[in-house]
Amino acid sequence: MIIKARVSGKSFCELSDLEKRVAVDQMMFNAAAISGCGLPQTEMFASIIAEQICLYLTEFGHDVFTEAEFLLALQLNAHGRIKNPAGEDLTQVTFIGNQINVSFLAKIFNNYATIRNNLDGMIKNKIDGY
Repeated sequence: MIIKARVSGKSFCELSDLEKRVAVDQMMFNAAAISGCGLPQTEMFASIIAEQICLYLTEFGHDVFTEAEFLLALQLNAHGRIKNPAGEDLTQVTFIGNQINVSFLAKIFNNYATIRNNLDGMIKNKIDGY
């Protein structure tokens, strides 16, 4: 699933500013549909949240993920028991608050990054013959 999501589409950092906003809006709708969190009630607040999500993704290295990976991260979190290929399972992120927020998404994407990075390491070791 992870490899398929990685190769589908462009990374977030490769998107134009307009494409990034559309991707973040889609991310917020998906998060609301999957987790039950509320959406921003005004365009101004939605714009601020979208801007902060974009900044977070860029500043903390998640801008290499594709849109499919963001969706997969949300789906894996909803699954509950998140298998980490390197061993110990990761804890499901429970939504806290009234509306979608950067903190909620950050925790989900950090879990996904852990799985993705561990999978990369396992593949590299296989290729290197370990």
